Amino acid sequence: MKNGGLLVITDWLSSDEKKWGPNIARLLELEHLVLFPESESGYVEALEKNGFTLLSVRDDSQVYLRFNQQIVASLRNPAEHTALLNCFHGASLESSIAGYEAIVNAIASGELRVLRFVAQKNTL
Repeated sequence: MKNGGLLVITDWLSSDEKKWGPNIARLLELEHLVLFPESESGYVEALEKNGFTLLSVRDDSQVYLRFNQQIVASLRNPAEHTALLNCFHGASLESSIAGYEAIVNAIASGELRVLRFVAQKNTL
């Protein structure tokens, strides 16, 4: 990255620096994912260690909460649910719904935070 360049990134962060809570653990199990937990302070430390100056941090958790709530409502809508069952195996669909519900529960409980960082590469 050029000196003075901007880095804008939105990421999922854990409220505990090195551990996901039970809702994200459930999502990882359902989706066969691996996500490494990090905290806001850990993110800031990594940016600074790598030559960035933090310009801003914005909490987008509520935006992501509403978005995932809408997905769950849509997937649970009887008409849409029936249509999706014509395309997907029932267990797969239920697993997807459970995954989105886990995201909703994680954000609502504070277990998961969605933060947007803006940082600038330091000039030499």
